[in-house]
Amino acid sequence: QWALNTLEDLIEHSFAHKVRVRGKGLVAASEAPEAAKALRLATGDEVFRLVVVREGNGAPYTYSEIFIPAEIAARLPTRALLAKASGTG
Repeated sequence: QWALNTLEDLIEHSFAHKVRVRGKGLVAASEAPEAAKALRLATGDEVFRLVVVREGNGAPYTYSEIFIPAEIAARLPTRALLAKASGTG
C-alpha cells in the first residue's frame, strides 16, 4: 500500500524528470473556475493549488497547476502540503 507523506512522494510517483514546486496553497474556487467546474466545487469553496515546473536536460518543458479539493487536501498529512519540495531527478 502506498501512502502520501510529503510532496516529494507525490512528485516521485508521478513524474520522471526534475520537478520544482513554484507555489502552493489554498485559493478560492472562483480563482480557478475551470478546476472548480471539473471538480464540481461551489463558488464559495476553496481548492488547494500546487504549481509545478518539470525540467529535462537542464531546461523547463512543462508548467502544471494541480488542484485538490480543500476537503481532500485537509485529510492529507500536514507535512505533505507544507513540506518544501525540491524535485527529483
